[in-house]
Amino acid sequence: MNVIKDKKTKKLILILVISSILLIITELIISQIISTDFALLMQSQRKSSISKMVHMAYNTIKPVIDDVHSGKLDQASAREEIITLVRKMTYSDEYGKNYIFMSSYDGIMLVQPFESRKEGSNQWNLQDSNGKYIIRELVNAAMEKPSGAFVSYHYYMPEENRTEEKISYVMGIPEIEAYIGTGMYPESAYKDLERVLNIQRYGFLFITAFVIVAAALYIRILIKANKRLSMEIQERMYAESNIRTVFDSIHDTVIIHDIDGNIKQANKRAGALFGIPEGSMTDYCIPQLCADGYDAGEKLRQAEELELASLVFEWKFKRPFDGNNFDGEVALRKSIWSGNEVIVSVIRDISDRKKHEDEIRHLAYCDYLTSLHNRVYIMNELRKEFDENQGNGTGGAILFIDLDNFKKINDSFGHFFGDEVLIELAERLRDLADEELLPGRIGGDEFVILYHSSGRDSASAAAERVLSAFRKPVMLRDTPVHITCSIGISLFPDDGRSVEDLFKKADLALYNAKDKGKDSYSFYEEAMSRELQFKSQMEEQLRLAFTNGEFMLYFQPMLDIASGRIKGYEALLRWNSLKYGFVSPSLMIPLAEEIGLINKIGDWVIDKAFAFAQQAQQQDLYISCNVSSIQLLQTDFVEAVLAKYQEYGLKKGSIALEITESCLVESFEEASHKLMELRDKGIYIYLDDFGTGYSSLNYLKNLPADIIKIDKCFIDEISNSGVDSKILKTIISLAHDMGIKTVAEGVETEDQLHFLEACGCDLIQGYLISKPIPENQVRTDMGLK
Repeated sequence: MNVIKDKKTKKLILILVISSILLIITELIISQIISTDFALLMQSQRKSSISKMVHMAYNTIKPVIDDVHSGKLDQASAREEIITLVRKMTYSDEYGKNYIFMSSYDGIMLVQPFESRKEGSNQWNLQDSNGKYIIRELVNAAMEKPSGAFVSYHYYMPEENRTEEKISYVMGIPEIEAYIGTGMYPESAYKDLERVLNIQRYGFLFITAFVIVAAALYIRILIKANKRLSMEIQERMYAESNIRTVFDSIHDTVIIHDIDGNIKQANKRAGALFGIPEGSMTDYCIPQLCADGYDAGEKLRQAEELELASLVFEWKFKRPFDGNNFDGEVALRKSIWSGNEVIVSVIRDISDRKKHEDEIRHLAYCDYLTSLHNRVYIMNELRKEFDENQGNGTGGAILFIDLDNFKKINDSFGHFFGDEVLIELAERLRDLADEELLPGRIGGDEFVILYHSSGRDSASAAAERVLSAFRKPVMLRDTPVHITCSIGISLFPDDGRSVEDLFKKADLALYNAKDKGKDSYSFYEEAMSRELQFKSQMEEQLRLAFTNGEFMLYFQPMLDIASGRIKGYEALLRWNSLKYGFVSPSLMIPLAEEIGLINKIGDWVIDKAFAFAQQAQQQDLYISCNVSSIQLLQTDFVEAVLAKYQEYGLKKGSIALEITESCLVESFEEASHKLMELRDKGIYIYLDDFGTGYSSLNYLKNLPADIIKIDKCFIDEISNSGVDSKILKTIISLAHDMGIKTVAEGVETEDQLHFLEACGCDLIQGYLISKPIPENQVRTDMGLK
């Protein structure tokens, strides 16, 4: 009987030993699978997370990059605007604070929110713990793949004196020779889990060794079989307790369920996430935890077909007790549990991350000041419109809106006040919005409206509503601000089938509305493009004029009425283009001012006129030349003029500068001070086109003028009884009373000469005496070589 009992004991012990070994091996396999897959999943999710953050950051700065491409911003200004935006891009995820950094292609750190002392420093030679040049690697990655690339290196952990592998994701911005990026330490994401699983794994190895030794010595412990069996049961209970401890210590929710979603096991985190009491998770199935409209069946079927890979997706869950929903990120993987095929679901609550993504998306697609949609969003919506309605004949309109004289509000009240005006006008546009009309702000004082399913008539009506809304005074701090706007309209598909083309043509129409007197709207017409093309060609020829030597000076004499002698000549700029021939100054001068050549041209005129005055002064003649308002406001204007004055050895009264009222509008005090300084050095000051401005008498009283030139409009219709004649007599008399001489421009008849002589006018200039003539002819008349 004892023998039978011993045999049964041996068999039971053998079965228990084998079963224990198999259980431990199974647990170790599952532990290893969970550890490995979780580590890979964590790293993949973290890489995906930093990639999304950098892409959303890039979308935020893309309007500035677009302005570089369109020529609205130069590289330096764009870089400063982008640095300002990126410096605000700090964020927090489940592992702590993080940020978007920015560096130039030559290694200068531009943005480092948490280490501002590094900003502006050259990090080109920064190395990691293995000697790898970190910034060089990042720059090379950004330049080779501007759309986005990962770079890994070993770097010091924050606030710790040790290194870990760090993975950064960077995107290049070649337009400003810089890149942006962010990084993470992949090991830190799962180090706590790995430490717990290692403890479990080593514990299992110890138990396995113990069971093997027990099996080898089972004959010796056969007599104590009952006691040993009890001890084995206790060991098994202890092992199961350890497994549960590890399972419950995992930070994310882990649920084990069958293909139908019936829950077999779940850790404590699962109950906390879904608000279900501990121990009751197995009473539920996965479909019961899904939010309304989210069918888990298809995802479960996809998971069943998986082999080694994981199925990762975002999902909407609900808490059964309160019915509240939350966003989750799910990783499904097929596995084995207690001998059966199961699905292991790892769930993470990403509600905060989705909130941050929404905030960044808002920054990327909404205007920061007015909360209207920005240029990027409007352009994307227009592209969708093209894609959805291609070929079906449906059209719409783009309305470009620009405030009239908004700069005066900023200059008068300050930019903060100007921002409040923009916010109020944005609200008025928002009040006009409906399903078909989508307003946005594209920068500065410019707004845009995308009008779906709109024709010319409905677009006109919309423009009238906008004009009417903007005409109402803006009441801010009890101050009424009156403002108007101009609107340019392009229609699609009539005016173009690309977003860029429509925006360009709406912009052309806007300029046309401005030219018509503002506070109006204008539709794009083909003639506008032709005019722009002609203007561009003219601009190109004007830039070549210096190289080709196409500029020249003509001179028109000024006759002293009393003596009948020529007293001086006015130097007049002429452009004899190789392509267009003689170009009118009324076309050339505004174009030169617009493209920034007027200072260069003005310097050339002063040099040539002063050089000619050097010889003319020998004949007791003086030379006058015109100065533009832009040229007069240059900080070194006085120094440059006096340098030429001294270079050519000119005497007092041998040269005169002619200025118009427009030169004084920007800054009368500054202009007056400069002209006074030049006058003190012996240079005459002429006030040209006198009588055509609003404040000429005020300028006459306060400006250091030697001579006023009466505009031709007063000379054309003079008669003994006409109003112009009376005004002319008054001007001459007033000037003489102030000790200022007068020159009448545009004198063409003997009657005009006799009348001016009777009024006491000092000098005349016009076709009656001579039209403007080339320099060589003047030299001949003066007897010069």
